Amino acid sequence: MIGILHRYVLRELLKNFALTAIGLTLMFGMGGGLFNLIRIDQISPGDVARLLLWFIPLVASFMLPIAALLSCALVYGRLAADNELDACKASGINILRLLGSAIGLAIVVGAFSFWLSNYKVPQLFQRIDEIAQHNIEDMVVAKLKDQGHLSFTKNYIIYADDARKLNEEETQKVLGENDPRKQVVLIEKAAFIEFREDDPVRTGTAEQILLVFDKSKTPMSMTIRTLRARIFDHQRLQFTSMASLPLGLQQLPAFLSGSRMRLKFLDLSELLYYQDHPSETPAVQGKLKRFRLELAGLSEAAQILDSMRHSSMAVLKSPSGQEYRIRAKRAKLDDQARRPRLELLEPTIEQVEGKHVRIYRASKGDMTFQANSDKQNSPDSLTISFVLRDNVTLHDPQETSKPVQQPTPFEPPSVQLPLDAVPNRISYSDEQILNPALELPLPASLQQMRKDRLGDIRDIQRQITAAIHSRLTMSASTLVLVLLAAALGILLRGGHALTAFGVAFVPTVIVVLVITTGRQLAENNSTAILGLATMWGVIALMALVDAAIVFRCIRR
Repeated sequence: MIGILHRYVLRELLKNFALTAIGLTLMFGMGGGLFNLIRIDQISPGDVARLLLWFIPLVASFMLPIAALLSCALVYGRLAADNELDACKASGINILRLLGSAIGLAIVVGAFSFWLSNYKVPQLFQRIDEIAQHNIEDMVVAKLKDQGHLSFTKNYIIYADDARKLNEEETQKVLGENDPRKQVVLIEKAAFIEFREDDPVRTGTAEQILLVFDKSKTPMSMTIRTLRARIFDHQRLQFTSMASLPLGLQQLPAFLSGSRMRLKFLDLSELLYYQDHPSETPAVQGKLKRFRLELAGLSEAAQILDSMRHSSMAVLKSPSGQEYRIRAKRAKLDDQARRPRLELLEPTIEQVEGKHVRIYRASKGDMTFQANSDKQNSPDSLTISFVLRDNVTLHDPQETSKPVQQPTPFEPPSVQLPLDAVPNRISYSDEQILNPALELPLPASLQQMRKDRLGDIRDIQRQITAAIHSRLTMSASTLVLVLLAAALGILLRGGHALTAFGVAFVPTVIVVLVITTGRQLAENNSTAILGLATMWGVIALMALVDAAIVFRCIRR
């Protein structure tokens, strides 16, 4: 008898589950909701067809648990509303055993959702991101028209009144070549801000800005060129007007690359690996590279300091053949500067190019060493900049017989050296840099940068831990919520679809909101433990509610 009842209940559950799952998946997958969530706009018909196919398993990972809840509330509510459960009880059948079908469905759906969310969905997000990269020009235009500005992961924010993508003929005219792999976005009546660290370096306006996307390279590169620009230099306190100003190669816009690690692209095995090896994540590797570039600047500063102390002169040779001879009465390394800097007393700089010699003198001066790694598909380099203050003179024997007084502060031409040409006198492994127990002889700026890298490691570990527990609790919630939906359906006799939907929907919303809040808390250093406890606590609470309803109410 009990076997017949189980088959009957399970048949009704599967029928309602299948119809509900198909209906919800098609409604949310084809209704456009996820298009807005993933922020895909202006895509081709072929991309739309592929996205619709990819959305089916993606949406199913969210909709299958809800379909299971709704079908259990509807089936068990109808059994109670039609007094079938009362008949079973009168026949001496323990109605709690009939909940076994709901538990079996919950286990299967929870396991399948766990597999989807941890292995299939990350792959789908990667494919969707590839389409976004392929249609980046349209996305940039849509972003500018929608929000009026565009941020880049490094250095720039651009504001615009209007933007559009140039057609093939216009692109060929602007670039002077016919290459379908290059696309151009034209920004009209624009303003821009260039940052270094957190400080503005240049602000300006331009009648037009050209964003040139070159997809012939991997990774794709982008250049920014301003036309008829008016610029204010915050360091020199100068206004400049230029007909054309290239702003160099930049990373992709921040809304595509982002500074945070994109955990949604990682499956469970990758999350577990990076949890044990956080220093191997792309985000940390990029910041470790930046640390080593700054370390190279420190190494070159130490080399120049030693040369001036022991031989009274340091010599720099640029790849272009220029030679810089630097002398100073006294030189000192500034440990408090953001990047390596030498303070010079009574410096003399000789710029030698062939037989042409230009001599700069001053009472005081600085040498700043800035590592450059922002340019894509270009070798890393080290830029050595000079700033001369007080009594600055320039003597060029080919132009004048006497030194000429210069306005202060004065900046002679900087020297750019490939990092391959910089002697690596200071080098540490990843393990040494990321070992908090190991003290390294570094200036204050690099000590702070190293401390920030250690903080990045802890942040990434917390983010990964929060993501893993969030996925686990979302899958585990299916079991307790399905059982709760079946129990509430029996108590409320929710044989009607609207009642069943309310019974299934309200607890689900509460659990999802609590788990989401718990994940956010778990990513914060001060509330990490509280966040994990919140996510698992709501599962435990729902399990206690299940037990109370099943054994105290339904059993009687």
